[in-house]
Amino acid sequence: MSENFDTLIIEAEAQVEGLKKEMEQFKHEFKMNLIPFVQQWYKDFARNTVSDEPKLVKELGVEKLREVKGEVNKLIEDVPNLVDSYMDNNELWWHLRKDQRPKLERRKISDEIDKEIRSLLMDVAILLHKYGFMEENGGALSHEFQHGSGAYAKPIYPLGVQYPNELETAHSNYITRVDRTVATLYRIEKLKEEKEVQNAGDLWDSL
Repeated sequence: MSENFDTLIIEAEAQVEGLKKEMEQFKHEFKMNLIPFVQQWYKDFARNTVSDEPKLVKELGVEKLREVKGEVNKLIEDVPNLVDSYMDNNELWWHLRKDQRPKLERRKISDEIDKEIRSLLMDVAILLHKYGFMEENGGALSHEFQHGSGAYAKPIYPLGVQYPNELETAHSNYITRVDRTVATLYRIEKLKEEKEVQNAGDLWDSL
């Protein structure tokens, strides 16, 4: 009977490894879908911010404004690297955490990931602020809207974000695999307990 338990445990552990590989794939899919979303956000945010401050635009002049746009375009080009920087934190992803807590919030996008994205979205605001934009509306860059603390504090977009379906679907698929993995890990623990019980009984019978 013990051999049957060993086989079941090995099979279940293989299922866990397979599910973790799928989670990694959905993490990658999530990041790939996040890139064009952030790039479009930067374009729209920059244009809207500049359009809202015609007086400052006039003061800056064409050459300075061209410099601002050039810096924004560089930031947009760098979005793939920025997404890696923000999203490759292992604590954001259940299958990479040291402490794999079984409970997850039932949200379209988890709170932890949502905060990182809303912080990422503010990088373009920080850039524009250096050129004098958003001085009067600087609330979004104030300490009231910070993610993290001390030297690691970063501005965070203070409003809700409407995420595209592709992002929400990738995250939902990821959470589904987490649920399956947690259930399988629980099953493995039960099998190990049952194996110990069986071994104890077999030992008794052998005496």
